[in-house]
Amino acid sequence: MASIGERIKEFRKAAHLTQTDLGNQVWLTAQVISNYERGYSTPSADDIANISAVLKVPVSSFYATTNTELHANQLPAWISATNRIDLEQLLNSNISMGYGQMDWSQADKERIRHVIEGVFWDRLETSDDHNID
Repeated sequence: MASIGERIKEFRKAAHLTQTDLGNQVWLTAQVISNYERGYSTPSADDIANISAVLKVPVSSFYATTNTELHANQLPAWISATNRIDLEQLLNSNISMGYGQMDWSQADKERIRHVIEGVFWDRLETSDDHNID
């Protein structure tokens, strides 16, 4: 299973960006990007959202546990950076998604996140509210 840092490196290289290039676009230093990629530090949710937007990959791709899961969550070409930010705000809102005192495992939370992402993109695609940046 690839770490978040390994995924950042993979997507950064696929986009033909250096650590400095990526850092400049997300307002971080190359050293911070390097530390993320080597697992010395963990990016915040905001940093992941910014990196995701620049690299044009879904946030869930950084948390994918398998390559099958990773490639199953590729975003359609029509999705804009604004659409991705809207989804991140929805997913990071303080809305409780539990039942009673039930505590979700991390795997359950990721499955729920993938379902919400799928529904979000499906609804947006069928609405007149999406546009390409």
